[in-house]
Amino acid sequence: MPIAQEALDAALSEVTTPDGTPLLGSGRIRAVVLKDERAGFAIAVDPAEREAFEPVRQAAEDAVRRIPGVAEVLVALTADAVTPAEPSTTGESGRKKGLSQRAKALAGRVTGRPAAATPPQRPPSG
Repeated sequence: MPIAQEALDAALSEVTTPDGTPLLGSGRIRAVVLKDERAGFAIAVDPAEREAFEPVRQAAEDAVRRIPGVAEVLVALTADAVTPAEPSTTGESGRKKGLSQRAKALAGRVTGRPAAATPPQRPPSG
């Protein structure tokens, strides 16, 4: 049975960031993928925050793993730009913002499909 978005939101509502902000309302959740009994998403952090957010990542993974019917959970920390003023959503607009290569790779692992390749960069002509 597929994981409901509402169940994911309820599970994540119990997780807080190091400053006490609810993770769900922090604007940091990116690239949410719910497929069958698998769930995955990324938590955007500044590289300097990575160590402080590892327990948050683990708490989010544990909270989602407790949803009945969940068989696999992948939560990654990604160095996307974080805009604290953004309303957080795990809905459609949250899926479209800040997709780093790591978040795309995470989505590929959850869905079983490889992430779309990034076109090669052309060197500046000069």
